[in-house]
Amino acid sequence: ELPAFSKLRRLAYSGRAQANNQIYQKIAACLSRKDRVLLNRLFKAEKDSFQSPWQNVKSESKKLTLKNFRQRIEFFQWLDRYSTGTSALCGIADIKIKQFAAEGQNLKAREMARLKAAKRYTLAVSLIAVKKAAALDDLGEMLVRRVNKIHKNARSALDIQIEQSMERTDNLVDTLHQILLAFQDNENSADRDSAIGSIIGDHKDRMIKDCEDHALYAGKNYFPFLWRYHVPHRRPIFDVICETPLVATTQDDSLIQAIEFIKYHRRSRRRHIDLTETVQEISLPDMSWISERWQVAIFGQKIKQGRPDIAHRQYLELCVFFYLMLGLKSGDICISGSDQFSDYRTQLVDWAEYREQIGQYGQQVELPVDGSTFVNHTREWLRSVAQKTDASFPENEYMRIDRKAFARYAESGSVHQDG
Repeated sequence: ELPAFSKLRRLAYSGRAQANNQIYQKIAACLSRKDRVLLNRLFKAEKDSFQSPWQNVKSESKKLTLKNFRQRIEFFQWLDRYSTGTSALCGIADIKIKQFAAEGQNLKAREMARLKAAKRYTLAVSLIAVKKAAALDDLGEMLVRRVNKIHKNARSALDIQIEQSMERTDNLVDTLHQILLAFQDNENSADRDSAIGSIIGDHKDRMIKDCEDHALYAGKNYFPFLWRYHVPHRRPIFDVICETPLVATTQDDSLIQAIEFIKYHRRSRRRHIDLTETVQEISLPDMSWISERWQVAIFGQKIKQGRPDIAHRQYLELCVFFYLMLGLKSGDICISGSDQFSDYRTQLVDWAEYREQIGQYGQQVELPVDGSTFVNHTREWLRSVAQKTDASFPENEYMRIDRKAFARYAESGSVHQDG
């Protein structure tokens, strides 16, 4: 016979209290005396103020905009001073940390001061970690949005430029057509030169400039428009990369090195950076991983043609921010301490746990766990699906094959059930 529900509830509450108390003691044990003194200051009203710093920690942040960006940076810097003991949160489930933070959010400074020390420190450390993660999320999100907006505005400016220069392009094509006809109709070189000269007339310089302007934006190259839209956002973006701890989640950290390089040259007024200078505190890493269009814009050549000697400072800066935005969105770059831009590798099982549980996992999903066996199994499965697909075609009305794609239109039929 099961015990009464009230008893089960008391047992559950008791078990949760014991588990929480263990966490409290673990976190408190990781704090130095200096850390505890710092945290205790949060619950005392500052001199010439009726409000304790704890109230500032609990304050809800407004939506981040360019107008309040500086305030958010200052709040993050202030919060970072109290960000102590966060290493003790490692190994504790995120949901548990958020529960502690929510509990601390609902308590006033005098109520926190009356708690047992271990619990008080745990709630404070948890709330500070959550607030700091939210602030880092806002800064990372702002960087992504701003860089996206810069490129969107530049593309729009290019479209306007193309539309406005359509008449000029038509005139150039018409002139070229007349020159070709003159070349074709005149066999004598002197007559040919005379005919072409009469077509060009006194417009040679203007036509050369029109051709150069057209070549500048050829291939829908919107890069020349980027800097004008980047300048208003340049300082906030640099503030973000200077305040946020950026980490590469892959073995290739060349983007992080490139960020340090542009930070070093942030206040430079030179258009080009001499890469052959031997005296440099920070050197530019290998940039062969960027697109060829960026390579030509920055170095004036493709990197495979040889190591460049100079770099266009503005284009380099724009390129690094662009790939930083892509890295944050893809997870190749993370912000340490953030939530939205956190390191996904922390959610992966370690190798010891993997080796311990991989056999049981393979039995549960009914898949081989040995590399070569798994590859052979997958190949055989794909071959079987392909044979069934061929056998069902063309009677299978939910499938079509064309030159561009192989599309399945509905989750129906034996092929879909097996696949």
